[in-house]
Amino acid sequence: MIQNKQSESSLQISCVKWLQFQYSSLVWFHVPNGGKRNIREAVRFKREGVKAGIADLILLRPNKTKHGLCIELKTKIGKQSPEQKEFQKQTEFWNYQYKVCRNLDEFMKTVNDYIFDI
Repeated sequence: MIQNKQSESSLQISCVKWLQFQYSSLVWFHVPNGGKRNIREAVRFKREGVKAGIADLILLRPNKTKHGLCIELKTKIGKQSPEQKEFQKQTEFWNYQYKVCRNLDEFMKTVNDYIFDI
């Protein structure tokens, strides 16, 4: 049986490749919050400001109505954590757009619509 599942990591890699190609001059970043770490590293990261729930990709470019764009990448069946839902609530309160994208096409549409404020 062939698996046809895409991990969040492979989805993110595809999205980043497209973003780098399509919009190389934009300021955007990924905060590496995920992954397994030993306790010493986890404590150090927390002291340095790492917070649970931060969106996978953040675009620092305002459009006509929003200050920036935060994108959370999820697989077809992935669900937001309580921390991610709280981050979404806070960013939307402060007039940032927040979107959950589940595939490359949805990601491309989200970014293009945001850039052209459609």
